[in-house]
Amino acid sequence: MVNNMSDLSAFIKSSVKPQVKYALQRTGKEVEQMVKDYIMQEMYSIMTSDYTRSYEFINSVSHTNVEIIGNMFKVTVYFDTDKIKPHIIDGEWNQHADFYGNDVSDSLVLWIEEGTSNQFYSHPGINSMETVGSWTKKIKQGLEAHLVSTGLNVRVR
Repeated sequence: MVNNMSDLSAFIKSSVKPQVKYALQRTGKEVEQMVKDYIMQEMYSIMTSDYTRSYEFINSVSHTNVEIIGNMFKVTVYFDTDKIKPHIIDGEWNQHADFYGNDVSDSLVLWIEEGTSNQFYSHPGINSMETVGSWTKKIKQGLEAHLVSTGLNVRVR
């Protein structure tokens, strides 16, 4: 029962919270896929054909579950470097490891994102996370569509 504005506000928040959480979780999953698609497109344009793909870098792109912090809902798309393992290949270049077999997974994200300039292998960065920022309008439209699909009549600005 709603007795005052405070009760009404609490009721509305509790009613809407699951719908917003659901919509944001779906949006996070979509943004994760957008980043993966972009990386696949850009990596194929800079990597040589003699590189055997492990797909661990692509598969490391992940998103968190929705967090509720006060009145804010948050989902994060990120690179989970725990999903990238070093592969020692006898007589060839190692994958995700240096010449000595040391794991370089944590650095791999930086090297691919920003590029490298060295005597062994130089390439431009793919800047996928920077590019995500330019997708803001598309992401907002997706979030709005998910919110509307839950029955909320909203407009995301």
